Amino acid sequence: MCEPCDLNCKTCVGRADNCSSCEVGVYLRTENNTCGNSCLSTNQYKDEVERVCKECDISCSLCNGSGPSNCTACTNTSLFLNPDGVCKLTCPTMGYYATNGTCEACNGSCLTCSGPAADNCLSCGSPKWLRPESMSCEDGGCLLSN
Repeated sequence: MCEPCDLNCKTCVGRADNCSSCEVGVYLRTENNTCGNSCLSTNQYKDEVERVCKECDISCSLCNGSGPSNCTACTNTSLFLNPDGVCKLTCPTMGYYATNGTCEACNGSCLTCSGPAADNCLSCGSPKWLRPESMSCEDGGCLLSN
């Protein structure tokens, strides 16, 4: 006797609710062989090609794809999520600062910085210069004292 699979199952084995593949728009949750719109664990991502929920890389607590370059949050709290999606010990020295476990971009006027604002600059790219009293990058020359 042939029995139809559950609504979201494309194919099933043994029982109607034991999915082995899913209909378009839902993903196979391999932990319990069900199909659904979301994965059961937060450290999983939806594989759009295979239509299966898969584990993130071990360095990622959240991710949007396979491998260490698709992290959106890091497992280890001593690591920083870099702009390339990789969890590393430090942020890039040029153009980024560390905050809450992520590397954020400096204000466009800063070469290096301690925060996001134009007055958080630590250094400037040429031909700009750092005004120490405001910690901002200025255009033009500056008066040098003897």
